[in-house]
Amino acid sequence: MKVYNVAINPELAEMSFGTLRLLPTAHAKQRAWEKGVDLPLIMVVGKGSIVELEALGKTVKKLVVRFQTEGTHDNVYVLYHQFGNLWSILTVWQNHRDDCHSTLKMAKRA
Repeated sequence: MKVYNVAINPELAEMSFGTLRLLPTAHAKQRAWEKGVDLPLIMVVGKGSIVELEALGKTVKKLVVRFQTEGTHDNVYVLYHQFGNLWSILTVWQNHRDDCHSTLKMAKRA
């Protein structure tokens, strides 16, 4: 699989997936409870929300998306494509809004 990150592939900021139906995994439910993060059942993935994308050929398999909250942190969700517009939430966490990912491993990215 190829991994694309918005820091290297700025065109990701222009991508949109529209409205997705979500099914959280047990791990995601546990992490959400620990971090105090809401797990939506529906999510609109519009321009500017995609941080990372994994693809096998032309098929998108996984997304990392980030959404602002009212506080100083953003919610980050890792989504895995099931079929159609159904995606699993694999995990969730919060990042401070000014986090710039200085540890990004460029060699792993397309």
